Amino acid sequence: MLKRLSLFIVLCMVLGLGTYTIIILVAPQEALGTVGDDSTEVCASYIVYQDGGTIKAKNSTTGKVQFEGTDADSVIQSAINQLTNGGKVLIKRGDYYIDNTITVKNRVSIAGEGGEATVLDPTANVSVFTIGAGTHGLTIEDLFLLDRSETGNPHSSEPAICIDNEEGNQTFITIRDLTIREFKGAIWFSNSAAHWSANFLIERVTADFLRDTGFRFNWLMDSELRCVSAHYNDSKVDWALAFHFKQTGGIEAFDLRAGGCPGNLYDRGYHFDDQILSDDPGKPGLARGRSEFHNLNCDDPYWDCVYIGKGNEVNIFGGNMALWGHTSGPAKGIYVDGNSEDLRSRICVRGVYFYDNSEGPCVLLEYAQSCIVEGIHLKSGDAQQWGIQETGTSNYNIIVANYVRGSQGISTVGGSTIVANNQ
Repeated sequence: MLKRLSLFIVLCMVLGLGTYTIIILVAPQEALGTVGDDSTEVCASYIVYQDGGTIKAKNSTTGKVQFEGTDADSVIQSAINQLTNGGKVLIKRGDYYIDNTITVKNRVSIAGEGGEATVLDPTANVSVFTIGAGTHGLTIEDLFLLDRSETGNPHSSEPAICIDNEEGNQTFITIRDLTIREFKGAIWFSNSAAHWSANFLIERVTADFLRDTGFRFNWLMDSELRCVSAHYNDSKVDWALAFHFKQTGGIEAFDLRAGGCPGNLYDRGYHFDDQILSDDPGKPGLARGRSEFHNLNCDDPYWDCVYIGKGNEVNIFGGNMALWGHTSGPAKGIYVDGNSEDLRSRICVRGVYFYDNSEGPCVLLEYAQSCIVEGIHLKSGDAQQWGIQETGTSNYNIIVANYVRGSQGISTVGGSTIVANNQ
C-alpha cells in the first residue's frame, strides 16, 4: 500500500484590500478509508488466495506467506490451526477444490468475498466444513459452496456443512450469506446426536438443486433462522424433507421457503417430531420450549407442506405465513398426526394462505386436542376435500375465523369450538 504524506498547498491571493491564505490538507490514503482491493483484508488474520496453480495463505501480521501448496483445504486448515485464540481467515475470489473436509475451530471466522466470488467445491466424498464437538463462537459467511458433478468427480454423498454433536455440544455459531448448490444436503446436525447445541444464527442461506433432506436440525435449542430456503430443481428425490426438526425447542424462524419445480420433487416441506415441551421436567432450563415459525412458504411437495408427528409438539405457526400446496400428489397442507390417540396438543396454526390444495385437506387434525386453527384462507381446492378436518378422537380444538371456500368447508368430530367461519 502506498503511503502519502500530507500535502500542504498554500495559495496566497491578493484581492483588493486583504490577503487570504487557503490551506488544503490532503490526508494519507488509509486515513480516508480507501485502501483499494485491500479493504476486505483489514480484519483478516490470514488471507488465502490463488497464485497460478498454488494456493497461498498470507499472515496479515507479518505480511509474509506462511502456508502454500496445491491443496486448498490443506492450506486453509493450516491457517485455521494457527488461530488458537481465534481470528479470521479470508478466502479471496476464485475456485478452490476441497479434497478433505475443513474443520472449523473455536472463535474462528471463515469468510469469502460474497456472492459467487469464492467457490469451494469438494472433489471427494466429503463435506466442505465440519463443525466439531465442543466448538463455540465461530462464523462461516459469504461463500459459494458448489458440488459440481464432473468426469472423475462425482457428487459427494455428504452435506455441505456437517455439525457433529454426537460427542459434544456447540454454541454461538453463525452461518450466513451462503449459496449451497447441488449437494446432497445443505446443513445437517448428527442424525444420532446426543448433545444439545444452542444459540445458532443461520440467515440468508440459499440451497438449491438438493439431492436429499436440505436442513436437518437435531438436538438444537434456543436458535434463530432467517431467510433460509431449500429448493429441489432436478429429478425426484426419495423421501426428502426440505426442513427436518427433531428434538428441537426454542426455535424462532422467519421467512423459510421449501420449493421444487412442478413434479413433486421432494416429500415434505417441514417435518417436526420429538419436540421439547416448555414444561418438560426432564429437561429443566434447556430451552424456551415453544418454537415460533413465521412466514413459512412451501411449493409443490408430494406429501405434506407441514407434518407434525410424534412427540409432544409445542410449535407455534404464527405471523404472516404462506403455504402453497399446488401439487398433483396426495399432499395435505398442515397435517397434525396424532398417531392413533397419542394426542397432539398445544399447536397453533394462524394466518395461513393455501392455494389449490387438490388432494388432502388444508389442515388435518388427527387425534389432536387443544389446538387453535385461526385465519386460514383457502383460495381453491378439490370439492371432495375438506378445508379443515378433524379425525379420530380430536376434540377441544378452537377453529375460528377461517375462509375456506372452494372445498367442503370444516368437518369436526365433536367437542371442538367453531366460531365465525366463512365457508
